[in-house]
Amino acid sequence: KFKKEYRFIIYSKSNILQFQTASPPDPPTNLAVISTTCHAIKISWDPPIDHGSEIIAIRIDCHSIDSKKSLHLFKELTPDKKSCILDNLSEKSRYKISVTAISEEYFINHKIKELKQLPKLVLESMPWLPSASIEAMTSGTDPASAVKCKLTLDSCLDVCWKSAKVYGTNKFISQILCYQEINEEKMAVQIP
Repeated sequence: KFKKEYRFIIYSKSNILQFQTASPPDPPTNLAVISTTCHAIKISWDPPIDHGSEIIAIRIDCHSIDSKKSLHLFKELTPDKKSCILDNLSEKSRYKISVTAISEEYFINHKIKELKQLPKLVLESMPWLPSASIEAMTSGTDPASAVKCKLTLDSCLDVCWKSAKVYGTNKFISQILCYQEINEEKMAVQIP
């Protein structure tokens, strides 16, 4: 009596599965200055596209371009936000503003993974931290300058000046010329 042993390898084949892994998000688009005041700038943007990677926050960095003033502000917002007001800025000053999409994947192999927060430094754009930047200037007004006055007749003065200069969303509405008559004794004291 012979005993036969048979061995079979049974396998099945599934249909080919196709999938796509997450890729870095696109940066925010259509970054624009909505309005400015003497001490604030309001910006808006269209949200970044995530490509399968969850965007967990939007970070706004604002730093002074003027070499005389050193300022860096930042705000972290929820990913659904599409605008931001940056305040406590200086009048008639230029700023570079960056809007960065922060994805969970940025933290995976990063030394700050345990902190789950970004450093306070200005962030550089990289694949998992895409950003868009814009330059903006706060509003302000320079006063009229180069005022010149001369007596043309006994009862007439001819006054000319360079007009006030406005910046940002300030509007030049009007100018008011104020003068005061000074008697000759006071004038002699004021003019050496």
